[in-house]
Amino acid sequence: MFTITSPDFPKDIERYALQFRHMTGGIRISFLPAPTLVYLVKKYRENPVLTHDLLEGLFSSERIVREEDVDKLFDEAERRIEDLTELARQRLREKFREFAARTADACFVRMDEILLQTLIYEVLNTLQPDLVKMGKKSTTGVTTIHLKHDYYKIWDRVLNGLVDEFVKLLKEESEVQQKRTELKEELIKFLELR
Repeated sequence: MFTITSPDFPKDIERYALQFRHMTGGIRISFLPAPTLVYLVKKYRENPVLTHDLLEGLFSSERIVREEDVDKLFDEAERRIEDLTELARQRLREKFREFAARTADACFVRMDEILLQTLIYEVLNTLQPDLVKMGKKSTTGVTTIHLKHDYYKIWDRVLNGLVDEFVKLLKEESEVQQKRTELKEELIKFLELR
């Protein structure tokens, strides 16, 4: 991948991209006008949500990159963040309900360390490969977790979505337990009347 920056480019320069790729054995070339580069940097500073794979697509497009291309890239990044957050929320909800169904009572959802580790592992696993890289050390068999810190703004959005979901789940569980208690009281009253 090779990007040329210049004040601007004539439209017909794009026809040389394919020829360049053939001459260089597959290296792609893109043309990035300086005003577009400044626009990209400015937008990224305001909202650092672009991932390397999104930028790679932009820089290997084999054409002149314009501001509207940058805007589309940020729109795609926002969509991906929403999708990733929703996927993580769904996974949290699934695992939480599974645990709560076995361990909830009138006051608590009881979890031991193993259940909590399982819940965290499942959510982190959902975030692969976008925000997390997980693997096992061959010598110890211990799971390693590498967090992609450059994506701190994406982490902020995903984690806030997970916190909101967790609070929502606790509220729902509380309401369910309250209804169960009310149902028990009504059953006792009914049975005492007979």
